[in-house]
Amino acid sequence: MPVSGGSDLTPEHLDPLARPDAQAVELAELRALRERFELAIEGTRDGLWDWNLQTDEAYHSDRFARMLGYEPGELPGTSEAWSGLLHPDDRAAALDAVQAYLRGATPEYESTFRMRARDGSYRWIVGRGKCVRDADGRPLRLVGFNMDITARKEAEDALQASEQRFRALFEKSPMGVAYHRMIYDTDGRPVDYLFLDANANYLELTGVDPRGKHATEAFPGIEHDPFDWIGTFARSARDGETVRFQQHLEANDRWYDCVAFQSAPDHFVAAFLEITDQRRLEEQLRQSQKMEAVGQLAGGVAHDFNNLLQVIQGHGELALEQTADPEAVTASLEQMMKAARRATALVSQLLAFSRRQLLEMVELDLDRCIAEMLEMLRRLIGAHIVLDFRPGAEAGLVRADAVQIGQVLTNLCVNARDAMPRGGRIRIATERVDLTPELCSALEGVQPGPAIRMTVADEGEGIPSDILDRVFDPFFTTKGVGEGTGLGLSTVYGLVQQHRGAVDVSSAPGQGTTFRIYLPRIEPSAT
Repeated sequence: MPVSGGSDLTPEHLDPLARPDAQAVELAELRALRERFELAIEGTRDGLWDWNLQTDEAYHSDRFARMLGYEPGELPGTSEAWSGLLHPDDRAAALDAVQAYLRGATPEYESTFRMRARDGSYRWIVGRGKCVRDADGRPLRLVGFNMDITARKEAEDALQASEQRFRALFEKSPMGVAYHRMIYDTDGRPVDYLFLDANANYLELTGVDPRGKHATEAFPGIEHDPFDWIGTFARSARDGETVRFQQHLEANDRWYDCVAFQSAPDHFVAAFLEITDQRRLEEQLRQSQKMEAVGQLAGGVAHDFNNLLQVIQGHGELALEQTADPEAVTASLEQMMKAARRATALVSQLLAFSRRQLLEMVELDLDRCIAEMLEMLRRLIGAHIVLDFRPGAEAGLVRADAVQIGQVLTNLCVNARDAMPRGGRIRIATERVDLTPELCSALEGVQPGPAIRMTVADEGEGIPSDILDRVFDPFFTTKGVGEGTGLGLSTVYGLVQQHRGAVDVSSAPGQGTTFRIYLPRIEPSAT
């Protein structure tokens, strides 16, 4: 209701205490604004600073003080004192960055430097700021924030040092080293790999600069190499397996001792040394040792031949004296033929042992090859020996020379027959196996991967443990004079090695002997 005098004043106008004070409202708003600002600063974990360029007074937030290990209010309040905290090596650059910004040379102030903390250590800081100017463009204040990047800087320095060490090892390594990415087809099968990098020794040892190229481009024909380079390296890139092998690369006719390991999913590093000269020397040494052994034991072989010739001559003379007795003549002729066959076998073994035979490698169904030999083997070992063949369930294919595989099987069966003079059983079996790195370490000459194992086991006298490790030595035999030359098992060993396979033996006196042949299994080629 209006008061007397027609006044239109409200009660707020009549009571000063009830009227809001504009200054109090402004102060409350400023306090709220400051609280929000301080909360925002605290939330950023950055240190705020405000430098009055007219008075040289500096303000630092509590967060900035704690960043350097100080209590609030302990940091110096002038730029001169503040700059004294800068690392001596960074001071000039930090101050130059401020001056360059104030002159307009840079769109904003930003600098990275080290500041001394209260404990004497230095923290890496990134400082950023903006200038407040008057109406005439003169700088009044520089306001900004500092961010502690010590942890990030230390991590970057550690990474850089690690990369420098790796690069030095990579570039200076006496081995050829290359970094690759595996390539797959739409079905996920490895079909190629890309050279991402290679060191100088790689280029020198191979004579090829493969960087940026696919393997099939850098080494034409590698996809058709009998050794599955792409599949072998895929075991590292895809499966994380570390592979180690010595292998001949047909693309450049060189031998390498190589190790490969996964560096990241579908990436691998391969490091190698060329061993071409070493392999050639080893081969020459093996041939020299063969010929030396042949020379040393030529007298023994001649003695065997002399015994055989005496048998032939003696029975020939008996046959001439017993022409009236057809049965006696027949018996003498059979002994002569038996001696002649043994002489032929001896010559065959000598030839196989003493020369490097050129193999005719084809895709071979091992089970079919064995099955086709069974009738001949049964005639060879005699009726008193039972021959039992148990093929594996689709054992698969190998790349082999059928004639030489037949020679291996024949020698093993003859050896088994001789171990069972009173008769017994020879078991031949095949099966698929996967050669693990652990199994390969116990064998010689094979690499991890799919294989076929051919087993030949007998029920004979067995082999004493003290001579078991010598059964593959040339001319080593436990048979009597004229009964064997010791070439049968050494021939088996050499032929299996030529097929990139391995052979091992287990035996014990009275418990028979088992030979196991491992040959790399292959997939049938596309037709």
